[in-house]
Amino acid sequence: MKIAKLLVKHIKGVRTVEIHAEPHVNEIAGQNGAGKSSVLDSIMFALAGKRAVSTKALREGEATGEISVDLEGLVVTRRFREGRDSTLTITSADGARVGQRQLDDLWGAFTFDPLAFSRMKTVEQIGVLQQLAGEEHIAALQACDGAVTAAMEERTIVNRQLTAFGKMDAVPKAETVDVSAIAGDLKAAEEHNRKQGLAESRILSARATLEQKSERRARLAREIEALDVEIVEGTVALEALPVPTETIDTAPLHQRLAEAGATNKAAEAYRRYMEQLESQAALVARSEALDGEVASAREERERVARSVALPVPGMTMSGGGIRVNGLPFDQLCSSEQIAASARVGMASTKAALRIMLIRDGSLLDSDSFAALVAVAKAHDYQLWVETVGAGHGDAIVLEAGEIKDQF
Repeated sequence: MKIAKLLVKHIKGVRTVEIHAEPHVNEIAGQNGAGKSSVLDSIMFALAGKRAVSTKALREGEATGEISVDLEGLVVTRRFREGRDSTLTITSADGARVGQRQLDDLWGAFTFDPLAFSRMKTVEQIGVLQQLAGEEHIAALQACDGAVTAAMEERTIVNRQLTAFGKMDAVPKAETVDVSAIAGDLKAAEEHNRKQGLAESRILSARATLEQKSERRARLAREIEALDVEIVEGTVALEALPVPTETIDTAPLHQRLAEAGATNKAAEAYRRYMEQLESQAALVARSEALDGEVASAREERERVARSVALPVPGMTMSGGGIRVNGLPFDQLCSSEQIAASARVGMASTKAALRIMLIRDGSLLDSDSFAALVAVAKAHDYQLWVETVGAGHGDAIVLEAGEIKDQF
């Protein structure tokens, strides 16, 4: 849907202008103050709703004004009266009832402001271009982003674990000593010594008993015979007792056991040290591997981003922003930004109303203008271009708010 006919009366700088529109390019030319901007404003006033209408829409000195836009059978008319709100009438060819809400559904985000793309933040521009690329491309980019995020998050965890090691002092190597054998020798020696002590105690006790009985025999004659028997028995018992051998010195065994404990403690410290070294080396290797994974994921994202065909020749997008023929978008000259933004707008919108208002047409050189016209024809768009002077060719020239020449 395009504009077939435009009628503007007493709006801003326009007296009366009636244009039977061309299907692809309608260039409004003239000197400053001729009413060029007012023509483009009138299209927006009629189609974009009351919120888009200027508070000073009426031409100075006029009490009424009117804008009528014929959209190939759907006629949109907005009338103005001094001191009152404007009124909107929409007439369809089949008599169907149409209101502003239905009208809003016809135009797109770039209809009245094709340079909106050039003013977007880089992330918003990339979003528009990704939508143009399609859901499959967006899914591929999201997969790449997910891989980058996952690898970076794991790398952060690994690096925190590496930091937790801090500075480790080297531990000398030590071998584990089997203390069970030493402990067994010590136990046997202590048991032997216990038995020897018991034997010595028994001998001493027996001797003491004999002495007591000998004394009693001397004092107690009446008990001599009994004591003699006891003495004989005691003597026999004494002779039956084993003779103690020499005791074993346990001090060396205690010393060996103490030394073994210290050695085993050192061996355990060395084992833990070696385990930490192995863990640290594994974390370092994983961190380095994750560096590679992050780099590979980013490279893949750049490759996917570059693989999409964009509406502007030479345009590429990546995490670093939008470029055209290698130059950052914001470093392009004004004419290149206008042309590029218009191309993106035509390619991205699915609006039924296939028009676009370009207010800075004077910034376009002849080549840029011709290229933009070719794109408009390729996308079946209708351009309304405002230029200062005579224009680029078959222009509608205004003077003092009226049409002076129309080619």
